[in-house]
Amino acid sequence: MDIVLHMLNGYLLASKAYLHCHLKETADFDRQSQTVSNLGVPGQPDAPEVTREELKNALLAAQDSAAVQILLEVCLPTSEEQQLGANTESLLSSIRGPMPGKSKQGSAGPRARGGVEDSEPEGGLLSDLREVQCLICCLLHQMFIADPNIAKLVHFQVS
Repeated sequence: MDIVLHMLNGYLLASKAYLHCHLKETADFDRQSQTVSNLGVPGQPDAPEVTREELKNALLAAQDSAAVQILLEVCLPTSEEQQLGANTESLLSSIRGPMPGKSKQGSAGPRARGGVEDSEPEGGLLSDLREVQCLICCLLHQMFIADPNIAKLVHFQVS
């Protein structure tokens, strides 16, 4: 799943780069053709450029928003997983784990994650779901940090 998420992120970044380059190439060509056709009309060549930039940003926002919504749907447990007791709050409780007090801060080995694995069979369906949820949430967090407007856009789309 980690590889698939890296590929998705790579495709989204490549799409942004391609659209940026395409916009530059076609803008230069359109400026030349508009300069010939609009001789003596000030302000005309700039108007389509603003529109092109807005359209590019809207397309990129739509792509990112669609990817975020699909990833959020993947995080939802299926009916089989719900029967096993998985719910949306289980991710948060598994990340926090039992916190009776501050234990050893230097222990980052297998014992640090022992609270999650003790309650489930190792490699079980629930732990697989949690692993996928954690990977997806990490990617979503990175996307939201890179562009906070994506979080706002998705919020308004699902509200």
